[in-house]
Amino acid sequence: MTTSALARRGSKCAAACKHQNPLRPNFARCRSTFVLPVVPSPITRHTDMLCLLAAAAASRATGVSSSSSSCTQRRHFNARSSSSSSAALSAPSSSTSSTAPCALNDPSHNIFHPRRIGKGCDLNALYDYLRAQGHQLGPERVYKTLRSALYNASGYQADTAWRIYQMMLEHGVSHRMGANNYGHLLNMLKYGNDWERMVNVLDNMRNQGTQVGPLHYAQVLFAMARHGQLESACKILKEMRDAGVPRQPSHLTSLALAVRSHHVSTKQHEVAAKVMMEVMQTDGIVIENRACAVMVSHLSRTSMDKTIEFLECLAQAQAIGNNKDTPATAIEEAGAGARGGVYNTHVYTSLISGLAHKGDAINAERLYNEMKHHRLRPTVATRVALAEAYGRAGDFDKALKLVGKRPNHAIMTSILSNAMRQGRWDLAHDLAETWMADKRIMNNTAADDKFRATLMWVKVKTGLDTAKLFFQRLYEEDASFVNAVMVNHLVMESGNQQKKDQVYESFGLHRQLEDEPAPSLLSHHYYVDALFKCRDVPAALAAFVEMRRYGVPDDITMAMVVRGLVMNEEDNMAWNVFRVMRKNGLQPNLYAYSSILKAFAKTQAPRWVSKELSKLWPDLHAAITGDQQQPDLLTHDFLGSSSHAYSLFQEMTGFQRPNEYTYTTLIACFAKTSLARAADVFSHMCADGIKPTAQTYTAMLQGCAIFRNARMALVVFRHMREHHVTPNQKTWHYLLKALVRARVDRKKIDSVGRMARKAMDVS
Repeated sequence: MTTSALARRGSKCAAACKHQNPLRPNFARCRSTFVLPVVPSPITRHTDMLCLLAAAAASRATGVSSSSSSCTQRRHFNARSSSSSSAALSAPSSSTSSTAPCALNDPSHNIFHPRRIGKGCDLNALYDYLRAQGHQLGPERVYKTLRSALYNASGYQADTAWRIYQMMLEHGVSHRMGANNYGHLLNMLKYGNDWERMVNVLDNMRNQGTQVGPLHYAQVLFAMARHGQLESACKILKEMRDAGVPRQPSHLTSLALAVRSHHVSTKQHEVAAKVMMEVMQTDGIVIENRACAVMVSHLSRTSMDKTIEFLECLAQAQAIGNNKDTPATAIEEAGAGARGGVYNTHVYTSLISGLAHKGDAINAERLYNEMKHHRLRPTVATRVALAEAYGRAGDFDKALKLVGKRPNHAIMTSILSNAMRQGRWDLAHDLAETWMADKRIMNNTAADDKFRATLMWVKVKTGLDTAKLFFQRLYEEDASFVNAVMVNHLVMESGNQQKKDQVYESFGLHRQLEDEPAPSLLSHHYYVDALFKCRDVPAALAAFVEMRRYGVPDDITMAMVVRGLVMNEEDNMAWNVFRVMRKNGLQPNLYAYSSILKAFAKTQAPRWVSKELSKLWPDLHAAITGDQQQPDLLTHDFLGSSSHAYSLFQEMTGFQRPNEYTYTTLIACFAKTSLARAADVFSHMCADGIKPTAQTYTAMLQGCAIFRNARMALVVFRHMREHHVTPNQKTWHYLLKALVRARVDRKKIDSVGRMARKAMDVS
């Protein structure tokens, strides 16, 4: 028999074997539609292969075989194959002894095989399958299935990954996870909205004896930085030190990014700086430029001494890292432009920005010149920070020189904004008209949204009609040129002018914006505030209730509502709102406390809650708390007690630092009932480092006039002159009134009167 005949005979035998053994997979099918059948026992496979090899060997040995003998061999082979297959199905093998027959016959057994779980996997069906068949599949199979789902079916969604991990805990297989599996889980959880989940994962790792490494801590610190959890991040770094886990520069970068959160206080900035300095000194770590820039920027806004201390510590750490003898060498190299130096462009820019925030233009200019002296090229951000320093200091001539021949919109925005804040309306108007006439500046592709919004602010102060024409012109040129900030300027100015119709019309412009499907919470905030200024309390409260549909109001909005009610003489309703805030866990901020204390300071009795406002109270209560239950409305007079005001003040100082306005409001409240208590608050204010203002001294002198205490009035006035606070007309009035009512010598009163007239003539 020829070779081709032998090949054909072998093919026929293989086909017969395949035909008689339906459990053997057909690998010629498409892989996407291939379904792996139940695998027979290894003994059956070996028997079939031996039959096939025996048939081929017999063909080679005889050379030529009759058709009858070959048919006999095929019938014999088919019989052996079919018998072995039936035996495999009738008796379970040792390899599949742990799987029950019901699980094998279930189609989900193949669909939810660990190797088949992918992006399109139905996780809910998977969870139901594991709950039903988990005890039959065994812990190892359950773990492999969930691990495959974690890697392949989670879609890198934090909530999905967390649910898969919870299923592992439910089935008791989480202890099989390794450090790399936990790292993958944390890598997905860090982009979620619940950073505490990651802390729970770390606790589970420790309880199971899994080593928590630097990468695991890095993922947790990254999540804390996203959510501004500075205190928790500091605890994690201390925990790493106690556990002997090496801390890395990326960990400190996450700590610095947590500092950048607006929820962080000044004291927490200093705590974070101490933690960073401790890490740099003990571990010899040099922080990254990004972290250094953030820390210097925030520290320089509050204390230059803390900033210098931080930079000196950084210089020492870098000198040790570079094997230098003194930190000065590292500083000189950084000043010469060495990469990775302490005093690089980013640090100089951050320092100048911090000084600009404090309005210290002199030192900001010195740093700018020193930066150029060290051959460090200032960036656009550096020039913008210097312009901000000049603008806050009121030196607009130097700020305008930075505009140069190539105008920068960020610098021009800073100049216009500071001119508006300082009441330089004419300067802002002239600059705006000049820059708007320049086609290079107002080029469609060059001007940015912030610059256009600042121009709208200037136009609003010029006149509402002019501002609306400017808004309409920008909208006709390109709808993307107008934004919500411009509309908010129109709403606020309409409220300041108490034009309610203009408030409604301006707020309706939000519907024309392309990038805003609905007004934001901030836009509703300005809308409600404008209606309060228009003296329409029911309309303002109705707008606040409508605002609740778009989100939960924050403490700033609630403080605005309290202030608006007090401003409109609705003191009892303001107290009810304040009371509900505290009862439902929404802690009032400093402005809310100041407004409610102002209600205590009023001499006239507060008005009762009107029927119209009483009808709005259920909806208002639901907007604050989200609770639809009918609340009680306090309508009695409660604001006459100064002791109640003092207890509120003590409550506030437990978690917030009062400012000069809060102290002045409380002093004005006590000055009408107890001069001794007002003096105690004044002493507490000075001891707390808060500088009294002219209004503070006026409130104290008013109390002296009420209680006819000339001695106290002269002491307060002397304290005022020693601290270089200029008296105003009311200050002189209450000082003279206190002396007259106390029956002081006429000559002394005339002497003080001459001083008052001279001061008023000069001013």
